Amino acid sequence: MRIWLVLLILLASFSAHTKTLVISDIDDTLKNSHVLDIDEAIKKAVFTDDYFLGMNLVLRELRTADERVQFEYVSSAPSDIMLSFHSAFLEMNGFPEGNLQLNEGYFSGTFKVDRIREIIRRYKPDLVINIGDNGEKDSFVYDQIRREFPEIRFLTFIHISYFSKARKKEGKSLLPGQIGFATSWDLMLQLHLRKLIDRTQLQEFFEDFAPAYLVEKERKTYPRMAIPKWSDCRDFSWSIDDSLFFDLENYVKVKEKIQKRCSRRAFGDD
Repeated sequence: MRIWLVLLILLASFSAHTKTLVISDIDDTLKNSHVLDIDEAIKKAVFTDDYFLGMNLVLRELRTADERVQFEYVSSAPSDIMLSFHSAFLEMNGFPEGNLQLNEGYFSGTFKVDRIREIIRRYKPDLVINIGDNGEKDSFVYDQIRREFPEIRFLTFIHISYFSKARKKEGKSLLPGQIGFATSWDLMLQLHLRKLIDRTQLQEFFEDFAPAYLVEKERKTYPRMAIPKWSDCRDFSWSIDDSLFFDLENYVKVKEKIQKRCSRRAFGDD
């Protein structure tokens, strides 16, 4: 009887231990919000269908690759205003199910760090995948959390939507070890190179992404663009070994379009 009791305790302990935890921001990470432009951000706040092309599929592929992956969405947006809109955004666009936590206090500058710290202590993961953007404080928040939990492996991916040397709408620079991405496609490539997404998933994703992105009209404004016209991704640099992916039809065209787009300022800032 004692042996069975010990086994049950061990099994319960194992099941409570999450191997991989994904923590994602929402605005300018998953959702086209343009937070550094106050007027635009206010207009876009109520939109629930404008995600960056493919970002919902990226997170779903992580869940497909490992059903045990847990998702937490942590945003500094005010809870009383944005909870219903962000909840609808995640659900309507097929993002993986996970807890949504928003800032309940307008003046809580440490909300995100405090909440992520609590989440990690609760799940006790082996690997944490942080996904954020360079518009506000994500790079600093994720770096602080990484330093607080040195026993955990962290992968931090930052959406490069703003330029760190811009005179207005200045983006934040990446910190050591953080990986920048311009689109959901190069984020998928980074996940694949770290063996979090398999080759079949990668290819199926690209078959959806490439046709949609190659016809994207970069100077126009419409929902679900890979890179919106306001984005200034000049800090992004391609760091992937292309030789591994040349067999993918249109790979070079997609890469060249991303690089060309990220070589110039936001459209409208000419």
